[in-house]
Amino acid sequence: MSKLQPHITFHGLCREALSFYKQAFDGEIVTLQTFNDSPVEFQQHILDRVMHAEFVSREVSFLASDGSMTRSLKVQETLHFTLALTMKKDRVRCLSRSLNKGK
Repeated sequence: MSKLQPHITFHGLCREALSFYKQAFDGEIVTLQTFNDSPVEFQQHILDRVMHAEFVSREVSFLASDGSMTRSLKVQETLHFTLALTMKKDRVRCLSRSLNKGK
């Protein structure tokens, strides 16, 4: 069976996003590597950023990173993406409540 696994760049907010989705989806951060973990040399200011992460839960999985931008998104800026999930109504209600706590 084929599977599409999206990669989301959170522009400096990856750890926070992963923490939120871990709680909202009752998931797990399977992998988290920073630029500092890489054998390739990167500029000092991005060494603590997430270079690669993998999130897995019962309903959704995705890859994530901070990207290598020189700046992070500000709180007032937004990041948009859409998730299309197919699941039972009771689970949709539960996830909806969890996701709305992050607003």
